[in-house]
Amino acid sequence: MREDNEEQNEWNNRILSIVCDSINSALQRICGGSYQTKSVNHSDKNEWRAFLKNLANCSVSLPNRNVCLPFHSSGNADGKPHDIEARVALKLFHHLNYKKRRRNEKEKNITTKLDIISDMDITRSIDSPKQLAQLLCLHMEEDICSRTITIPSKQGDCNEKTSTICSDVRTDRAGLICIVTKWRAVQLRNSGKLPCPSCIKWCKGTILELIRFCAISLKFNL
Repeated sequence: MREDNEEQNEWNNRILSIVCDSINSALQRICGGSYQTKSVNHSDKNEWRAFLKNLANCSVSLPNRNVCLPFHSSGNADGKPHDIEARVALKLFHHLNYKKRRRNEKEKNITTKLDIISDMDITRSIDSPKQLAQLLCLHMEEDICSRTITIPSKQGDCNEKTSTICSDVRTDRAGLICIVTKWRAVQLRNSGKLPCPSCIKWCKGTILELIRFCAISLKFNL
């Protein structure tokens, strides 16, 4: 039992290391240059980049406590469908807006609009955590889906195998970044669930029922 826990913890740490590194890389590309608001123009790039790296490392969590192991894909599919989530967009957006509000306490109508500057000095306007998360997802997906990890082998199996972690990275409506690992996806499919093409949910039923559910969700903004 102790060996199983150690193996699970080691697997969690390896996956988290790759995800945190991918988030940091995306942050540096998208807003590594600096940021601007109406009253703030952050100019210390080294301090800013160190802040982004620390933010990437402390924003990732495992909602189901563990990342699904490759040879446990036939196990319990309860809990959230994604086994990794990152609140980095939510934390960064609200952190910068909090600083802006502190500097403008006497102003009544303070917009939440932020201008972030990429490492190539490209400025983008951000209006919500979701918009920031969508930008991060694009860069993360390009990076993390090309990385491979050595899969732990079962007892008696001496052949090492490698695999990518996931096939896509998504965000929910609030700006929470969600990752379903390949092994978790197999676990969910084995339990009869299918992924919604337009959100982060996995639902039981046929493809036609899933399409109908997606259409209703979009219509009523569920």
